[in-house]
Amino acid sequence: MADGRLVELGDQRGSKVLVVVLATYDGVSQAAMRSVSRFARDHQEVLVLGIVAEPDAARFVPIYEEALALPFALTYDPGSTI
Repeated sequence: MADGRLVELGDQRGSKVLVVVLATYDGVSQAAMRSVSRFARDHQEVLVLGIVAEPDAARFVPIYEEALALPFALTYDPGSTI
């Protein structure tokens, strides 16, 4: 996650999870955050996890989280394998 904690999707086995892959610079991704945020608020039984897939994601995730105040966690793939 942006705070440095590792997220293992395998730890969520048996739980409902929605994974959203996005880019901070993409207008479509930004527009989709409204719907995903609404879903996260309305379905708190589902873990919603946003994965930022772009170069230099580590730098942009904290800024994006702060600017949008999303009701779900954002993270990134430090190895850029997504």
